[in-house]
Order: sequence, then C-alpha cells, then structure tokens
Amino acid sequence: MRARATARTMLMSILILSPVSYVWAADPAPPASSPAGKAPKNPRVCPSDARVKLYSTKDSGDIIEGPACVGVEINVLRYSVEFGRSITVSAGPNLAAGLAPPAAAGGAELSASGTRSMADQITEIVDLLSGLRGTANSFDAHNAIAAATVAQAVTDLKALVSASDDLFRANGAAAVVSAAKDAALQREIAAAQSADWRATDQILVKAKALQARVADLLLRNPSDADKARLGLVQASIAAFITDITPSTTAGDKTKDFYSQKAIVLFWERLLKDLKVESFIRTT
Repeated sequence: MRARATARTMLMSILILSPVSYVWAADPAPPASSPAGKAPKNPRVCPSDARVKLYSTKDSGDIIEGPACVGVEINVLRYSVEFGRSITVSAGPNLAAGLAPPAAAGGAELSASGTRSMADQITEIVDLLSGLRGTANSFDAHNAIAAATVAQAVTDLKALVSASDDLFRANGAAAVVSAAKDAALQREIAAAQSADWRATDQILVKAKALQARVADLLLRNPSDADKARLGLVQASIAAFITDITPSTTAGDKTKDFYSQKAIVLFWERLLKDLKVESFIRTT
C-alpha cells in the first residue's frame, strides 16, 4: 500500500482600491508557534517575526502564499483603511465645543433714585452705558485676537492636510511626519490651544438693568425734553444689547470660536502621536 501526503497551501488574494482595501483569504491554520485553539492577542498587529508584504493603494491582483502578514501604506492624514471591509472616510468629528464661564463685566451699579431730578438720573444711565461700552470694546479686542489665533491654526492645518497627498506620494510618510512636526505649525497650535474667549453675559445683565431703569422713568410722566432724551437712550441700549448678544456664552460668535478651537484640538491629538509607522496598516 502506498501512502500519499498532501501539503495544504493557503492562498491569499489581495485587491486594493484607493482609498478602500479588501483582502480575501482562506482560514489559515494557527501558526506553529501559537497553542492550538488560542488566537493571537491582537490579529490586527503583525508578530515581530512575521513576513510582512507591503502594498500601495495602486496595487491589485497579487496572490501570495500564506500564512502571511499583509500591509498597505496609506496617507493617514487623509485616509483610513480596513481589510475586508468598506471604509467611510470623514474630515473628522465636528466636536461639541466647551463654553467659557461668563467673565466679570465691571462697571458701576445704579444708585437709588432718591430725590434726584429725572435729568440727573438720565445722565447717570448714560454714564453707566458708556462704561459698559468701554468694557465691551475691550472684550471685543481680546476676542478678535483669540479668534484670529485659532483661525490661523485651522488654516495651516488645512494646508498641511491638503499638501499631505503630494508629500506622501513624492517622499513617503517621513515627509508628512516632518511637515506635521514643523515648529511654526506647532507654535500656532499651542497658541490656539491657550486662546480664550471673554463672554459678555455680565455686561448683558447690566445693560438690561439700564433698559429697565429707562422704562421705569418713562412711566413717571417726564417732560417732553426728558422723554425725548429717554427715547434716544432707550434706542441706544437696545442697539448695544443687540451688538453684545452674539458674544455671550450661548451666542453665535462664542459657539463659532469654540467650534474652530475644537478642530485644532482634534488635529493636535492626532499629530502628537504621528510617526512613520502610523502610515502602515497591517492584518
């Protein structure tokens, strides 16, 4: 009688389509070094002694004998990859922004009306409104600088991501990592991280108190001259409230600032751990 030994060969067929990669493979027997019935700790990471076959996103149709560890070199700043699965690539989460607590607005409070004339009370309201405007203007100047700082970091991060394909194609992952670690870019990211927003909530509260004070004086049968003056002050306060509301904690300007800052924080975390090995995905 003649015995026949049959050698089992596993074939792995790879089809790679940019930016999504697919791999079909026969179920391999456990490696000789692994105990029977016990899977590797992390099947997504190649063992240190594995034979790794690397491909680019332009390769397709190759067939190799297994078991083997297969990798795809990609630009991780723009794409992600899974083996045997379809991938949805997004620009990154639009993270919910944290909101800064209201800052103190300063400024004097209204004193009791007592026996003062209406003209004196109107003058006091005008003076207090002028003080609130000065505080609001200082907040606006600070916030404009903070917003510009964050906007510059976002602009340069966009430029890095846009250029990363050409850098990766021409000089590989090392060129992209070098660009991401650029000192000027890192300084801009750090400045954006430390930028803060001064919310105008307390100024708004004080402005509404002045508005209520004017409404109360209008109910006290003022003279025609005082009534006309109160009307102008009332319109000025209303316009002032409209101007500062977008910079309150719940205002649109504040939300926009923290939305942009969240983008910087997301990319800072990604670039912090970026290295050449990050551009290779294996299974």
